[in-house]
Amino acid sequence: MIRATIQFCTYNRAGLLARVLDACFEQSVADDAYEVVLVDDGSTDETTEVIDRARRRAVCAFTVVRQANRGLACARNAGIARAAGERIIFIDDDVLPLPNFVEEHLRAAARHPRAIVRGGAIEVDNLDDLPPPIWGIKNYSGNYFW
Repeated sequence: MIRATIQFCTYNRAGLLARVLDACFEQSVADDAYEVVLVDDGSTDETTEVIDRARRRAVCAFTVVRQANRGLACARNAGIARAAGERIIFIDDDVLPLPNFVEEHLRAAARHPRAIVRGGAIEVDNLDDLPPPIWGIKNYSGNYFW
């Protein structure tokens, strides 16, 4: 049973996408306990090639939805429609979730099943010189709801 879906959308972010996907594939929960649903919202850069290479590294179920560029709201709705997890965890395409990201979300959901969780932002200037994690998530644009 898929307990959680990591769902995110991308548009022309090929440069960071491989790192984001690798972080999603390195979760501490069992590989069959979660999935990744990625919506490519009409990217015109090398996003397709990055996704194709990432498929070979995927350890969990990995679904890619491709659509014409319709904006973030439509892309998120398309991802929700394909999600199989009991819980959907939204991230952005510049977020590198730590290995315990899904595990901690599931633990919190078990303790507080009616809660909605969101987080703050960690702004950084250099992706290779990150501050210590505070919440178990690193976010580079400051835009996320989880």
